[in-house]
Amino acid sequence: MATLNIENGDTSAIRYNVVKNAVLEKSTGETSYYARVYASTKSLREVAETMVREGSKYSAYEVYTILESFAAVVTRLLQEGYAVNVGSLVHFRPSIVGKFKTEADSFTRGTHQIKVRANIGSSLRDVAATASVSRITAAIPLPEMQEVYNGVTGTLNTVCSESTLIVMGTSLIYNEDATDEGFFANLEGLEMRCQVIRMNATNTSAIVLMPHSLSPGNEVEFTFRTRHTTSGNLAIIQYEDMLMYEDLPTE
Repeated sequence: MATLNIENGDTSAIRYNVVKNAVLEKSTGETSYYARVYASTKSLREVAETMVREGSKYSAYEVYTILESFAAVVTRLLQEGYAVNVGSLVHFRPSIVGKFKTEADSFTRGTHQIKVRANIGSSLRDVAATASVSRITAAIPLPEMQEVYNGVTGTLNTVCSESTLIVMGTSLIYNEDATDEGFFANLEGLEMRCQVIRMNATNTSAIVLMPHSLSPGNEVEFTFRTRHTTSGNLAIIQYEDMLMYEDLPTE
C-alpha cells in the first residue's frame, strides 16, 4: 500500500480520495475502500523559506543551516543513547527489538536491531483533531505501489544488497528521461534513483535494481515519483512499509 503526495485541490485542507483496497480484495475476496491522502511534501529548505515569508528575521539560508545542524545534533544524541524531546512536536527515543534467549543474553547485531521510536506531541495531536478535509477527484488514474518483493528470495518487504526488487502496483507511468521521476531508494538519508530493468506493458509491475550497498539492520525507504498526473506536478508515492535487509541465501 502507498500514500500519495501531489499538488491538487484545496491546499488549505487535508486532501483525500476514496479508493478500493485492491490488496485486501486479492487476499480475502472482501471488497472495501480506504481514504488515500494527498499531501505535497515540503523539504527542509522549503520549511526555511516558509519561515522567512511568515516574518522570520533570519534569511532562508540561515534558517536552513540551523535546521540542518539541529537535525544532525538530534541524530548524534540518539546514536549516543539519549532520548530527545522536540518541544510539543515529537519525542524520539532509541529502542532495541529482537528476542533474547535468557536474562543474561547480550545484544547481537543481526539477531537484534536498534530502532528509533517517535511519539507525536500535543501540537501534532491538535493538528489531527482540528484539520479540515477536502475530497478531490483525479482525472488520471493515480499510481500506487501495492507490494514490493525481494527479487532474489521472493519475500515481501525485504531487500538484499545490490539486488533486484519486484514492484507490483497500478499506473506506474513516468518519464524515463526525467532524473527526478521513477523509483528511488533512501538509506539513512542517502537517496539514489533505481534502475528499472523491465516494466510490463500495463505498467502494473516492474523489476528494479537496488543501488545501495546494504548491511544487516538496514531499513530502506522506497518511493515512486511521476508527473503523469492531472495537475502535471510531481507526485511522490511512498511505499508504506520500510524494506528490511535480508541476507542472501547460502548454498
